[in-house]
Amino acid sequence: VILDAAQLATLPPYERGATFMDALCHSVESYWSARATEESRGFAAQAIRLLVANAEAYLAGDAQAANAVLVAANFA
Repeated sequence: VILDAAQLATLPPYERGATFMDALCHSVESYWSARATEESRGFAAQAIRLLVANAEAYLAGDAQAANAVLVAANFA
């Protein structure tokens, strides 16, 4: 898997918010899934923590936060 935060640099604000919410929803869905395992719940919980910790910076266009959001989306 190649995660390249540079691909997110040109996203308009609406799409940036939509991608953030998509990653968050996937994380919550993965955590609450009836078929979740202890391992998948661990990845989902880490994704949620990363997303919450980087929300404001990501939405403001911060490159390091964009990388964290990509990692979180991958974990979800």
